[in-house]
Amino acid sequence: MSAFPNSDLNPVLAAGSCRVSVISNGGRREVPLDQNFFVSFGKTILKPEEILLSVFIPFSRKGEFVRAFRQAPRKESSFSTVTTGMRVFFSEGSRVVQDVSIYYGGMGPTTVSASKTCQAIISRRWDEETLSQAYDVLLEELVLPPSAPGGKVEFCRSLTLSFLFKFNLEVLQRLRDMNVITDEVPEKIQPLPKEIQPSLQEFQHVSKSQSEQDPVGRPMMHRSALSQATGEAVYCDDIPTTDGELFLALVTSSRAKARITGLDVSEALQLPGVVDVITVKDIPGKKVREMCGYEEELLAESEVSCVGQMLCAVLADTRAHARRGAAAVKVGYEDLPEPIFTTEEAIEKSSFYEPLRSIERGNVTEAFKSVDQIHEGKSL
Repeated sequence: MSAFPNSDLNPVLAAGSCRVSVISNGGRREVPLDQNFFVSFGKTILKPEEILLSVFIPFSRKGEFVRAFRQAPRKESSFSTVTTGMRVFFSEGSRVVQDVSIYYGGMGPTTVSASKTCQAIISRRWDEETLSQAYDVLLEELVLPPSAPGGKVEFCRSLTLSFLFKFNLEVLQRLRDMNVITDEVPEKIQPLPKEIQPSLQEFQHVSKSQSEQDPVGRPMMHRSALSQATGEAVYCDDIPTTDGELFLALVTSSRAKARITGLDVSEALQLPGVVDVITVKDIPGKKVREMCGYEEELLAESEVSCVGQMLCAVLADTRAHARRGAAAVKVGYEDLPEPIFTTEEAIEKSSFYEPLRSIERGNVTEAFKSVDQIHEGKSL
């Protein structure tokens, strides 16, 4: 199972009180998909030898509403920035909350439960006062550090509130449809109508006389469509390991502009499973590669010019051992003065990527001597 923290499906399954059935040599068991299921980044409480048999998704009860929301950089084929699954259950004919569960993805290394927010809602009437207090609790409960992967911390936190607000509007509308409540929603915050767009494939008609071997104009199925749709496509993680296979973890710069004063790999080499550490000294021959007309170091040797620049690589018998070895590498830095943050500063200090490019035709210097007007300025 995927325990990716930005998963679209995991928060919905967790909020819906779903369970997974797994089997191993030790027997068969059912495990609830809740806040205890996801233990760390990419890991669950399932044992390595356990195989997933099925996922049990319970029917929703009368007075129970389940909803999912996601926000992604683009509409299709994109990991979510933040995703959520929400469920609320009311006793029949009442707006008093009997049970509620709210899970978010993208707000930490695992799918997280907003349990304190749920406690602020349970056994109370679903109304503006209750939800206003829930918004405050949610902001205090879900906190991302400024260094969170992917950044956009304030944007992610605002999405958690927006999703709960949207869920509130939809629940209120459902309660009105069931005649549980009669108060009106202000027109300016009524949910927008939803239209399901039909799928579309565009192609052109071809002449009947056109050869079957001529693909021009015909709708063509992607070569890997069948294998991907049937689950038979083989990806990197599907390929079994071979004898002697090693895993690599990179050590990257934590400074934006600094001189490298030391690279100590001795502690990493002493760790279990670590086979070797590759530095720039181990690269034979040319130690740079050409990128867009200029040379870039494969591994930084004396200076780093950005956070994340590659310094060395740790080889180990498992991925976990390689990462542990990379964390044990000690890097010494000496920060260089006057960092450049803006394009204007780069122009002022003549800090440009080589080679400099220019578009010239004829004798530019002589042409400037005879022109009627000269306009000068910066082009960014």
